Amino acid sequence: MVGCAPKTYTSLEEAMKHPEKVESLTLAWERLRVFPEEILQMKNLQRLNLKNNQLRSLPAEIATLQKLERIDLSNNKFKTLPTGVDKLPKLERLQLMRNPIPKELRAAILKKLPNTAVNF
Repeated sequence: MVGCAPKTYTSLEEAMKHPEKVESLTLAWERLRVFPEEILQMKNLQRLNLKNNQLRSLPAEIATLQKLERIDLSNNKFKTLPTGVDKLPKLERLQLMRNPIPKELRAAILKKLPNTAVNF
């Protein structure tokens, strides 16, 4: 349906029933310490919300999610730009608020993502 927002899945178990159909996934407040590798099977994923977890890194394979437009990694443990994020061609918005990213690295991150709105 044109003009309708995609269904947002809030359970990895539910999303994995049909990973090819998942366009929006929210796993906020799940106490995740490790990125769930199952997400990499969601090739049509456009929006990924992983805020308020304990993540320190993402797998480089995140770059295989070529349709990703928005990622919210707010309030995690990232100290730099997660590997592979700069390889996402459609990325429009990246939320990195409340992560321990040093101010001196922020300009370099913005330079790597010239077409992406990045919020620190």
